[in-house]
This record gives sequence, C-alpha cells and structure tokens, in this order.
Amino acid sequence: MRQLADRDYDAREDATRRLKDLGRLALPALQDGFDHSPSPEAAERCDQLIPRARNLDVRARLDCFVADAAGKYQHDLPGGVEFFAVTGRTEPARKLFRELLLSSNRGLLSGIGGSDDALAQAVVARRVELYPQANAAFNVEPGRRAPPSARDVIAVYFAECTLPEKTVLAAGAGGGGVAVTSPTLLLTQPAVRTALESDPLREPMAAIVTRWCETRTEPRSVYLSMTAAANLKLPVAMTLAKKVLADKTATPLYKAQAACNIARVGKPADAALIAPLLADDTQAHPGVAVFKNGAQQRSPIQIRDVGLAMSLLLTGQDPTGYGLVSRYAGNTGNQDTLKYSYYSYYFDDADGKADEARKAALQKWGEWRAKNQK
Repeated sequence: MRQLADRDYDAREDATRRLKDLGRLALPALQDGFDHSPSPEAAERCDQLIPRARNLDVRARLDCFVADAAGKYQHDLPGGVEFFAVTGRTEPARKLFRELLLSSNRGLLSGIGGSDDALAQAVVARRVELYPQANAAFNVEPGRRAPPSARDVIAVYFAECTLPEKTVLAAGAGGGGVAVTSPTLLLTQPAVRTALESDPLREPMAAIVTRWCETRTEPRSVYLSMTAAANLKLPVAMTLAKKVLADKTATPLYKAQAACNIARVGKPADAALIAPLLADDTQAHPGVAVFKNGAQQRSPIQIRDVGLAMSLLLTGQDPTGYGLVSRYAGNTGNQDTLKYSYYSYYFDDADGKADEARKAALQKWGEWRAKNQK
C-alpha cells in the first residue's frame, strides 16, 4: 500500500499488480487507502482496484452461503436479511438470491439497509433504465434492447418494497416520469408472467411481488397493484380488492375494478364483499353506445350494475339471464378476460327502461341469494 505512492513508476505498477493478485484479501486495505491516503494517485489506484476486489469478495461470501445448505451460519451479504424475511430460507429463495447478487442488479441489493433516499434514487434510476426496454415491442428502431428479464424486474420490486412508497415517489418527482407514475408497468412483461407460472424459482419471485403489492399505500398504487396481481393470478389480489372497497375515498372506477377482481379470483361466498355496491347508483362508466330510431344514445353503467354482474359471475350464473347485455357477446377470442371488466355488462337504455330492468334484476338476485345462502 505504501508502494502505491512511491516516486518510482515501476514500483507503483508492481504494487498495483500485487494488490490485484491478492484479490478480495486486499479489499480492507484498498478501502482504507481510498479513504485516507494523502497521495491522490494512490487513492485513484485503490479506486480502480476496489470494484474487482469487492466483486470477488461477494462471490466468495456467496460460495460460503451456498455451501451452508443447512443454514447453520450467519452470512454478511447485502440485502440478505431483508430478502429472506420476504421469501423464507427455501432452496429456491437461496438460488434466486445468489442469481440476483451475481447479476447487474447487485447495486440495488447493496443499497438496502443504508440510506433510504439513496436507495430510492437507485430504484428510480433503474426503473427509468428498464422502462424503454419494457416498451420494446413499440420500438421498431434497429438494435433495440431486449425486454427486461424476470430477474431484473424482481430485483427492482424487491428493493422498492423495503422502502416507504412516499420515499420512492419523492425521488421520482425530479425525473422518474412515467416509470414511477406507472409502477406496475414492469409486472406486465411476458417474462414475468412466464416466470410466475413455470420458473423453478417462481415461489420466491411471487413472494416478492406479493410483498410489494402489500406495501402499497397510495390509493392509485393500491388500485394498480390489485389489477396487476389479479392478472398474474396472485392471491394478494383479493386482499387488495378488499382494501379498495374499504377505502371510503376510493373513486367509482377503483371500486368497480375491485369488484371485477374479486369475481376473477374469488369464491362464490365472496359475493358478500360486493354486496354493498348493489345499493350504489354512482356512474362507473359513461355508457355503451346504443341506437334508437337511428340516433345514438348512451346506456350508462352504474356501480351496482358492475356489482350485480360480478356477483352473478362469482356464483356461476350468466348475467344476461338477469337482463344485462354482454358488450362482448360476439367476441370469442378472449371471453374469460373480457367478462371481468367493469364495462362488459350494461342495461340497455335505448327505450328508457334501464331502471326498470335494473330493479327487476336486483330483485331476482335477492331472491336467488335468499334461496342459496349456503
């Protein structure tokens, strides 16, 4: 280390080579030299050697971690405590953790446990970096980058779920843009869906996405994470839907979509969660265009219409049997997805009789429910 500041150039070069050969063993001395050496050149040479030594150190620690299959020892690894608190110490979780630490995502994990503001800035920067890749399908320029991998996405959501949401939003206010205001965009990537369905490490990945969803606090984020979780078929979608319905400040759109997500992932008994919506005549959608005598009119969709349609789907019934009109009746391509939308069913108001049909349908539902309580 003293030789790094030697007046002789060859001596400095020799010292640099020897420190490089020491690998991770030189890391403490290199860090000390970078922090305290009075020689600018010695500090610069330390700075150049530290990344490689640190990388070798992490790899060695990871090798010890992997060798400790029984989990008998504590391992000083960046983000390790927080990671296994989310995933549990299963073998798939251990493998995923090792993969993330040996990838370009290690910087995110290394920031966990330090400054929240610094980690939030790193999360925002990573989101901004991945956002164009997530939209690669819309980029026709030659040489476009491939969409982000499932591991890249999981690393972002893991780091983010260790932070208060407001800290990330504050960090993104200065330049995060749509990468922050559309927090679930990365979860819509095909690689993520495939990973959560068939990847050998899908369980710890699902646990991380679930924890991220659970830690959302802003109403819009709760709504978006609810929809994303339902699309990914994660049970947390039900928890989030309940959270939305319990929020008295939730917009009609949020409440309507919560009912749709309950219908998509719930059980017949969960119709009880939607029951309060059946008395809500707030407009959820401006309405479907209908025609009467050649003139276009609207058939507005109310919250109670959505609640009724979703209650019927939950209990295995056809909403059209209750007078509701299916907006996508002729679409055979993706019926299972389309029917769980808040604007999929409506009461035709072309003749001004929607309220009459609605009243009859609600009465019929009440009679059916009274007969089928169990």
